[in-house]
Amino acid sequence: MNSLLKSWLTLAILLACALPASAVDFNVSSAGEFQAALNAAAANASDNEIVLESGTTYAGDFFFRPLSDTRLVIRGALEDATWPVISDGHIGFIVVGLSVDIEMTDLIFEGADFDFPRDSLQSLTLTSVDMIDTGIPHLKVDGAVRLERVKMPLSVNIWGNKGYDETHPNASLTILNSTISLYYQDPVEYGAGIVDIGGALSITDSQILLAGKFGVVGTQHFPFSFHAGVIFLEGNSLQVKNPTLFELSPEEVKLAETLQMFGSRYAPFQRFEVTNNKLLGSTKLRIYHPDLLATGNTCDQGTLALDPEGREGSSGASVISGNKNCRLEISAEHMIVESNESMCVTPESDQHPVDDPVDGSYCVDLAMYGTAKVRNNTFSELEISGTGDLTVENNIIWSAEAEASVILDSFPDWAVLSNNIINGYTGYWNTVSDNLIVDPEFFDVANGDFHVTMGSPAINAGLNTAVTDPEATDLDGNPRILNDTVDIGAYERSTTALHPADSNGDGSISLDEFNAYNEAWRENVTWPAAPSQIPVDFVTRAGYLLQKGGSYHNIGVGKPATWVPADEHAVDE
Repeated sequence: MNSLLKSWLTLAILLACALPASAVDFNVSSAGEFQAALNAAAANASDNEIVLESGTTYAGDFFFRPLSDTRLVIRGALEDATWPVISDGHIGFIVVGLSVDIEMTDLIFEGADFDFPRDSLQSLTLTSVDMIDTGIPHLKVDGAVRLERVKMPLSVNIWGNKGYDETHPNASLTILNSTISLYYQDPVEYGAGIVDIGGALSITDSQILLAGKFGVVGTQHFPFSFHAGVIFLEGNSLQVKNPTLFELSPEEVKLAETLQMFGSRYAPFQRFEVTNNKLLGSTKLRIYHPDLLATGNTCDQGTLALDPEGREGSSGASVISGNKNCRLEISAEHMIVESNESMCVTPESDQHPVDDPVDGSYCVDLAMYGTAKVRNNTFSELEISGTGDLTVENNIIWSAEAEASVILDSFPDWAVLSNNIINGYTGYWNTVSDNLIVDPEFFDVANGDFHVTMGSPAINAGLNTAVTDPEATDLDGNPRILNDTVDIGAYERSTTALHPADSNGDGSISLDEFNAYNEAWRENVTWPAAPSQIPVDFVTRAGYLLQKGGSYHNIGVGKPATWVPADEHAVDE
């Protein structure tokens, strides 16, 4: 930078210090200019923006010490896609007794340690920020934090300076499209990762890695304090990676593979929603909260758990539905468990969770303390304990390796086992009726396809009164009741299982069958099987099945995309 420009910058800084009520924008191209701009912004009581030059590295220690309430934006130049780099040294935001908003966007931090304000940070927004080999930013915020398109390690406390009360309703953490690594740091505070007391927590479409000893997402409890806000976790991938920062004892290994998520026992009006997430590897997601919605989650070999810690003060039922491949450990005062698939098959298969050979636990463990409704699931095994009213209806609970697939280990006030396909049961039941002890005829157990075949006894064998929602769908998202009677299990099977072109009904499309079907479509003539006026997508699907060769099956309700080759197990959309 030439001397004239430097003089102008010096003058701007002096004016900013002399006139604190005026906002100043700074364009800086060196570390010295960056710190000078931070100093000037700290003396200015209004909004300030510092623009860092694209492709430039700013190395050293940088500090921001505002003298009054203010807002500071630090960003890379928008006209260039090459983000500036802040490297090495220390980045300190020192705020005491003030209301300060900080926003950083389009930046790379490499090898820089962070010191964000421990108090009085009103809001922090990071957008398109990548932290490489940085220290773990520890936030203690009485305001709103938003992280979007961010890659960073993180340890966060979000709470009011005076603890939780109604005067801090706006404390919140929002994470979008980011990669966050959570670390255990402070053994005194019993927690780690993200601690959210009194505010709202929302994590969406992000990758969450547990890299510390005992990880926590959500609301953690401290001694004599356990308060929560609304928590949403949607569309994320969650994975526990055994940390390198700690030496784990054998007793700690299993706990270190658990991602803890806490809600509140004392705020039953709040909600904890965990939807459409993926649990990678053997990750265990343990949730402490009285009112939980957990739906649409999938696992590799992991576990989805609702812990009994959350049952106190519950105002409604926890709903566990639409989850696939996850071991389920659920303990709650009120629970609805429906349309889930959890099949712990033989150890030779790596497609699904496997029973723990050490503790001998079942694939699905339910501990009830009030009411439990278990309906239209497909499980290999089910163990139930506790007290209250229990209803088990319309489920396939089948394991060829177990003498009894349904185990009742206690004496509920009332227990009903009705309209299920099971291979046996234990325990005392008040009502046992219309259960079938017969092979459910899964389509392809070896490849993890637990739809049923066209001739399965599960089809149209369920109890319609167990379906309380007229808009209910099965695990594939198809209408729950077809052909006037609900099926048993997690999936509905259409009686239109054969493609109309399959005239001999052998479950495959031959060249002759396709040619006849295609000709009828071209000539617009009536076909004997519905739909009699042939749609073009039915012809296309017949050609696809012919090209794939071999057998096919129907995994839906008779629309083209639900006829798939035998080695496919998902609907083409």
